[in-house]
Amino acid sequence: RDRVMTLVASIAIARLGATMCWLSPSAAAPMRARLLAELGAAALVVDRPLDDPATPRQVLVAPQLLPHADVPPDHAARAASPTAPWMIIVGSGTTGRPRRIPISHHQYQAQT
Repeated sequence: RDRVMTLVASIAIARLGATMCWLSPSAAAPMRARLLAELGAAALVVDRPLDDPATPRQVLVAPQLLPHADVPPDHAARAASPTAPWMIIVGSGTTGRPRRIPISHHQYQAQT
């Protein structure tokens, strides 16, 4: 819902060298659970808590949780050469089962 927080979360995930996969907020719980299990997701970043016991650990990202501007960044929280994909794009599935397309940190950086 909050595009700025989505951007902040995306940059934080990239900085950590982690992998992200977009899920629609309207995704049905069974579909969300299946995709998270297939991807082996360790956590789901949310802008509001989900009441869903099948969802893995939820990390709440909200403006009020961000540090104030005078807090220096933690430069140790950075993956210099990430090996995991940065993003997994899920295809539409119009020709069968939706494909998972990994995009590396390096590929995304080259695109931007």
